[in-house]
Amino acid sequence: FEARIPIEIRILGEGDVGLLPPLNPHHSEAFLIERFQAGALCFAACRNGRPIAQNWLSFGPVRDDDYLARPGPDEAWCLDAFTLPDFRGRAIHTALLQGM
Repeated sequence: FEARIPIEIRILGEGDVGLLPPLNPHHSEAFLIERFQAGALCFAACRNGRPIAQNWLSFGPVRDDDYLARPGPDEAWCLDAFTLPDFRGRAIHTALLQGM
């Protein structure tokens, strides 16, 4: 499956945290660093080297706004999907999910 515009799927790391707040302005850099340190993976759809969409995946406990998700030993928790408004409706998130 391909998005309707060219994108690159990347797994971002803690060093990329400065790129993420524009994708979800409700999460501070400290919040995102905590999530990375807990072992969550941040998958991003990038265009021209910049993230335009994200989706997180965790195999262990992970905090989101007002809850703590605790997936079981054979489960994963997919959370915090977000696509910048200017890029919505182009199947970017579907391509991102496939990349995950």
